[in-house]
Amino acid sequence: MITVFIDTSVLFSACLSKAGASALILGYCRKNKIKGFISRYVLSEIKRNATQKFDQLGKQRLNFYILQSNLNIVDNPTHSPILAAAIKSKVNYLITFNTKDFLLPKVKGFAKSLTILTPRDFVMLIKYFKI
Repeated sequence: MITVFIDTSVLFSACLSKAGASALILGYCRKNKIKGFISRYVLSEIKRNATQKFDQLGKQRLNFYILQSNLNIVDNPTHSPILAAAIKSKVNYLITFNTKDFLLPKVKGFAKSLTILTPRDFVMLIKYFKI
């Protein structure tokens, strides 16, 4: 089964648009087509952002995604929490809108086991391989 680590930016995007690639990825997790992981750091970051930036509908979507998407929660590593949690989870993919920072040569060398993609690119990959 394909495994993915879902960054805060992906959860945030899914709460803003239920028709986008981010929401589709969480739907794949809910239907057990892929196995999703998040960290406690991601949870605290999205909850902090939700109180500041989401209306009631966005907060309801966030609760739905967290409760219904069958996401596995991993503990917080201390340095570079998103990347470290993704590596610790032993996932195939890190899904994020923040690819610029994660694709730096120094980071890429550290994260050789991960493929880092945007939600759109991941959905295109899934559709191409008909998973």
